[in-house]
Amino acid sequence: MTHQQQGRSGSNPVRMPIGAVILDMDGVVRHWRPEPTHAVDEAYGLTAGTINSIALTVPESYLGVLGVCSFADWLDAIILELSIRIGVEAREAVHRWASYRGDIDRDMLAIVERLRTRVPVHVLSNAHDCFMDDMYQLGLSEAFDSFHYSAEMKLAKPDPAAYLKVLDRIGMPANQCVFADDYPENVVAAQSVGILAFDYTTPAAFEEAISPLLAETQHA
Repeated sequence: MTHQQQGRSGSNPVRMPIGAVILDMDGVVRHWRPEPTHAVDEAYGLTAGTINSIALTVPESYLGVLGVCSFADWLDAIILELSIRIGVEAREAVHRWASYRGDIDRDMLAIVERLRTRVPVHVLSNAHDCFMDDMYQLGLSEAFDSFHYSAEMKLAKPDPAAYLKVLDRIGMPANQCVFADDYPENVVAAQSVGILAFDYTTPAAFEEAISPLLAETQHA
């Protein structure tokens, strides 16, 4: 993990005690293994990755992230496109594909649990309107202090307005927040509004980077 301390417009803001941690969800706490969805492809005579590829290319994918259309609308768009290849079986295939909701990194979740004994930990995720259903299904609904996701906010990372909205909601100034994300452009955007942001790589690297900051907070 790269420990970034650059503030707004490249300046170096005064470091304040850390009051909150904000984490991305996918690629940090939740991960998507290819095997479950590839198994669905193969069950319908498709090349591995076919449904994923269609899912990411239909316009409803990003429109759903922005809350312009629903998760159900996205699935319908995938079904329509896939039906060109496999006909009426497309609906069943897509619903089987969508039933996999990812896997939780238990090591990272344990770090979150330890962090929450010291500071609130919030989520900022680019996600469709099924996001909170996923959190309940995965047993994460009580694992964080609050959830903020793009379909609900009508704002998506790396738009700086998304970070500012979360800061307003949690009542914390940017220079008292730490943010981690696995997409560098989202880290840069967080830095642009004055948040101390990290490139996320592994649970161990994240804990190594944030522990000194929390120690500084404890002794501030």
